[in-house]
Amino acid sequence: MYRLNFKPVKESKRPLYEDISLQIKALILKGGLHPGEQLPPERELAGVFGVSRTCIRESIKSLAALGFVSVEHGRGVFVAKDVNKDEDLSQIMSKLFTSDRGGLKDLFEIRKLIEPQATAWAAARCSDDEGAVIVKTVADFMKQQEIEGNTNFIKAWEYDTKFHLMIAEATKNEVLVRMMHSILDFLAEGRKNTLRLRERPIKSLDEHLRIAQAIQNHNAQEAERVMRAHLDSVEADMFEAEEKNKFF
Repeated sequence: MYRLNFKPVKESKRPLYEDISLQIKALILKGGLHPGEQLPPERELAGVFGVSRTCIRESIKSLAALGFVSVEHGRGVFVAKDVNKDEDLSQIMSKLFTSDRGGLKDLFEIRKLIEPQATAWAAARCSDDEGAVIVKTVADFMKQQEIEGNTNFIKAWEYDTKFHLMIAEATKNEVLVRMMHSILDFLAEGRKNTLRLRERPIKSLDEHLRIAQAIQNHNAQEAERVMRAHLDSVEADMFEAEEKNKFF
């Protein structure tokens, strides 16, 4: 049945994995996929959607964080048995925050309350390997930007989302991971507009590297400090861009 419902995804304003997540989530909510039912294998889903297996993995991680699927290592991916078809976390948050300036400012204020502490937790709780992977993720994208330039803001946005979610996952707190997925989704437009600014991607990468290094060194106090400074910097650029109506 899934072949009749899933459609290949194409380049859009959203990362491809988000479009895939939306299709799978919609099928679950409509009853096309039932609680406990196993999803097709990763390779098969990649063929159906016309994307890489990496893209499928990102989508599954997103759906798992929101409670729509569960990943059973060695067995596969299954529709969660306790899916709430009436209202998920994203829908609940959409009632709390609007897309106007006031709503975004309030949401960013909450992000600045949560994410510095989350970064401190990540520094304290992550393994040495996890810390090294976060640093490598930043370093790899820095190299990519040096080669390709800063023109592809969609790639920058996808990387930025991955970086912040990696930190959330390193806290080992599933509630926090779900919250960060929703917060980043609702800040998506503002984040994209900010990354279009000429210097913002470079500034963010430099700030991300300092954050990643503090996490790798298990320095919780420094990790919290540099994340707070990063968010202050991003917030200033985000609302300056909107104030000047550069992109609207």
